[in-house]
Amino acid sequence: PDGKELEVIFGRPIVDGAEGETHSISPRPRPPGRPVSGHGMDSRPAMAIFELLDYIVNEPPPKLPTGVFTQEFQEFVNKCLIKNPAERADLKLLMNHTFIKRAEVEEVDFAGWLCKTLRLKQPSTPTRTAM
Repeated sequence: PDGKELEVIFGRPIVDGAEGETHSISPRPRPPGRPVSGHGMDSRPAMAIFELLDYIVNEPPPKLPTGVFTQEFQEFVNKCLIKNPAERADLKLLMNHTFIKRAEVEEVDFAGWLCKTLRLKQPSTPTRTAM
């Protein structure tokens, strides 16, 4: 790989030994769907693959923001994100979690919520007509 490819992999410019010339990509190529300006919702630049893997292994798992999600949902997600498989919740425990039990009995109008969120005109509910 050349210096530009190494920068993409390792997330920093690569310096040639003898000449001391820095190779850089400017602007960095972005995956499809990424905004041209800014760094997404959390204002942090994208990480190179090895940087990301190092972060996953050595940093604590992410937390959901408080005040946005219910305490039950936050607890459920936290149980799923425990790094040590021996400590992580198994399927049986997760399926018996309060969040899942409550979700099983709640009636949710997902189509209505989606249309409202996307500001779409909600179609009427199809009905069976007598033939």
